[in-house]
Amino acid sequence: MIGRTKRAKRTDFTLIELLVVIAIIAILAAMLLPALQQARAKARSISCTNNLKQITLAGLMYADDSNEILPSYQMWPSRYGGSYGESDLPYMHLALGWSSSSSRYWMDAVYPYLSNMQVYRCPTRDAENLYWGGYGWQVFGAGYLMNYASRYTTSQIYRGIPLAMVKHPTQVPMLCDSWPNASNPSSWASHWMPSSSYHHTYAPSVHSNGANIGFIDGHVDWYRKPTYASLPIYYDQ
Repeated sequence: MIGRTKRAKRTDFTLIELLVVIAIIAILAAMLLPALQQARAKARSISCTNNLKQITLAGLMYADDSNEILPSYQMWPSRYGGSYGESDLPYMHLALGWSSSSSRYWMDAVYPYLSNMQVYRCPTRDAENLYWGGYGWQVFGAGYLMNYASRYTTSQIYRGIPLAMVKHPTQVPMLCDSWPNASNPSSWASHWMPSSSYHHTYAPSVHSNGANIGFIDGHVDWYRKPTYASLPIYYDQ
C-alpha cells in the first residue's frame, strides 16, 4: 500500500534471550571443563614419562661407561673422603651454585648425558617449586651410597652393583616421581621409597592417583597407588 513503510527487522536480543545464551554457554563449559582438565593432566603425565625415559637411558649410558655400574643416589670420591669440584657438579652448580662438595648426587652423574635442566622437573603443577625437581633415585635397588659403608655391614664399602646382578631389571625401579614428607624446600629428598611410612620420602599419587616409574631395563610405566608398593626394590629380589 502506498505510504505504508516496511517494518524494520529486529536485530537486538531481548534480556531473556541473552540470559538463555549465557546459560547454554555455562552448561557447555561445565561439561567440557572436566575433559579439558583430564587432557591437561594426561599431557603432563606424558611429558613426565618422557623425562623419566631420558633419565633412565642416561643412567644406562653412565653404566655403560662405568663398568656396568649404575649411578648411586649419593657418591663420595673415596672411602677416605675428598671432595668434588665444579666440573663434577654440573647439575648442582647450575641449579644451586655449588662449586665444591664432599659428595655428589645422581643428578650430577647423569647430567653429561642429558645437558638439560628441565628434564629433572616433573611438569605437574605440584612440582613447580620443588627443591629437587620431583624425581627420586631408587636408593635401595642398584643405586646405593657409593664409597659408603654397605647396608649389610659397616665393615664393607659399597662399590656398586653390576647390571648383570639385577635379577629382574624390568621390575626393579631406577627412579620415580618422588615427593618427600617435608615442609621446608631445602629438605626435599632426591631418593625414592614406595612406602609413605618411610620417614623421608615416598612415591606420590600425582598422575591420576598413581606415579610414573622408570625401571632398570630402561622402560617407563605408570602404576596406580598403592600397587607400586609390591614392586621389588632390591637388585637380588
